[in-house]
Formats: sequence, structure tokens, C-alpha cells
Amino acid sequence: MAIDYGYEKGAKGALFSNFYDADSALMMQDPNSEGGFCVFGRAGEEGTGYTANASASDAVARVQKVEVTASSAVGSNKVSVTVGGKKVEITTTASDAAADVVGDLVTAINADSTGAGAIVTASGSSSPLVLTFKTAGAAANAIEVSAESADSGVTIAKATSGNTDGADAVTAGFFKGIAIRNAFSAVKHEGNEVAICRKGKIWVQVSGSVSVGETAYFTAAGVISSSSTNGTAFGKFVTNSTANDGLAVVELA
Repeated sequence: MAIDYGYEKGAKGALFSNFYDADSALMMQDPNSEGGFCVFGRAGEEGTGYTANASASDAVARVQKVEVTASSAVGSNKVSVTVGGKKVEITTTASDAAADVVGDLVTAINADSTGAGAIVTASGSSSPLVLTFKTAGAAANAIEVSAESADSGVTIAKATSGNTDGADAVTAGFFKGIAIRNAFSAVKHEGNEVAICRKGKIWVQVSGSVSVGETAYFTAAGVISSSSTNGTAFGKFVTNSTANDGLAVVELA
């Protein structure tokens, strides 16, 4: 890859000297910049790069709510909830209210240990019925949930709001380096490969003023400055910048 060299160019991502250690990454987020931006990696994603650093988080369990309305059930009719193809039915009693229907469904679902109860835990003392998936993660979002009532006095349906999507656990990301500007100053976007300076001196855009010898920090959003607030140290500034969003050279050791 052709590289812009030279102190006098003073462009984002231009290398300050020919002595550097480089890597490369395929951008999974859109930097919309020709260079000089932070590139972050993620565990298990060899060769990829991100403009924002991922924070560690635990897997999130999907929660699906089911709304029940019953002013006065007719009685002797079926009300059911199906989770992943596993149906659980209860039989209404005349004059059942929503709380009665929800309570009976909670008991029936949780007792169905090889069916729906193996997939979700049911809770709720009145509408809505709350179904919490036992295995946390995004895979639960693909499991179909449906509800039906054969009782004209009972209405039951999946809630369209107040639910929680499942999410996979995220391992904390890590700093790979600073994107190197190429000879044609081409703006980099998602899906483009970038060269990365891991060691050496390179021009970057900074937030606030910086001075020679100050520690350089990056935030999770990739903002570079001399402020340690919400920042992680990654190098030293070797030139000054007095303008906000100005350019300075940082040395990565």
C-alpha cells in the first residue's frame, strides 16, 4: 500500500517518519475519514476493525409479554400460549378475570417442564403474562411465540411494546492502532481495508489543545485528546495543537 510520508503534509493519518510497525483491518463500521482515526478490534474477529470500542456486557435474556383482557370469561373454553411450537392450554372458568387467566397460564407453563416450560419461565399476577427465556442470547429472538383464545370473553395477544430482545454477550474490545492515510487520500468507509500504525509517529485529529510530551488518550468513541477523563492512554504527543479538532502527531510506542 502506498503511504503519505512527511511532517510537512500535516494530514490525518500521514506518517511522521518511515519507522513504523503496521497491520491492517477490514472496517466493520464507517469511519468516513481518509485516516488518522482509532481502529479497535474485537475478540474472535481476526482482521476486522471498528471505529468504536466495545464494552464488555453479559448476554441478555429475551422477555416477551402477552397481554390478556378478560372482564368476564364465558368459561369452559381453551386459552393457549405456544412457545417454539410447544403449546400450553388452560380451560377458563365462567367469570374469570385477566388475573385468573394469567395465573393459570403461569402455573401451566412452568409445570410443562419438557415443553414450553423448558424454554421460558412464566410470571405475572395480572396482565401482562411475562415470558422470560431461560437461555440468554440473540438466538431466542427467532423463537416464535403465539397466543389464542377460544373464549369470547378473553382476549390474548403478544405485546408489541415493553419487550426485551435477547442479546449475546460482548467481550471488551481492544485498541489496534491508528489508521494510515494512503497516497490518494481516499476516504475510508465500512467494507474498506485500512493499514494501521501500531508503533511509530502519525498525524491525528485531536479534541482540544495538546502539547509536546503530554500523554495521548482515546475514548471508547475514538476521540483523541490529552484528557484522561473516560480515556485510555496509548502514546505521547510530539507536536502541539492549539485548535479544537486540530492536528497533532502522536507517537505509539
